[in-house]
Amino acid sequence: MKYSDSRIVIPRLSKPVSFAALMALYESNYIQLMRFLNADRKHIDYGEATIRYDKHAVHCRIEDVTTYTSLVCIDEDLFDQGEPVRINHFRIRLYHDALCAAVTSSIQENTDYQLKSLPLNQSRLRVLWQQNMFLNKWLAYCLSRKLVFTGKIDENTDS
Repeated sequence: MKYSDSRIVIPRLSKPVSFAALMALYESNYIQLMRFLNADRKHIDYGEATIRYDKHAVHCRIEDVTTYTSLVCIDEDLFDQGEPVRINHFRIRLYHDALCAAVTSSIQENTDYQLKSLPLNQSRLRVLWQQNMFLNKWLAYCLSRKLVFTGKIDENTDS
C-alpha cells in the first residue's frame, strides 16, 4: 500500500529544526498509522478494536470521520498486577488530503492545540515535535513487533 511519492527520512533529533521537518514527521506518522490500523484512507469509518499482547492491550477508537479528516484515539494499558495502568494515550487527527497525522493530545502533554489558536513559536514547535516523535517511535515499535489491527476496525469492541 503506497501513501506517498516521497521517501521520508525523519531526523532523530531531540528538538525540531523547522516547520518543514515537523511536516515530514506528520507524513511519516500518517504512513505508519495507516499501516498500524490496516486501513485505507478512502474507507475509514467509525469503530473500535483491541489488540492484546504480553501484558498489554492497545485499544483504538475512531471517533470522528469527515471527508478529509478523521480523529483516532489510541490507548495502551498495562495489566501487571490488579488494575490496568494507562501507559500511553494519543488523540490523533488524520488529514487524508495532505497525508498527515498530527497528535492533538497525549498522556505526556495533556493539552489540545488548535492550529489557529497559538502562534507557531519555538516552544509550541518543541511540544508538537516531542508528541509526534513519541508517536512515530511508538508506531515503529508496534510495527516491528507485528502489532497491527487485522481486518476492519468494527463497531463492536472485543474487550
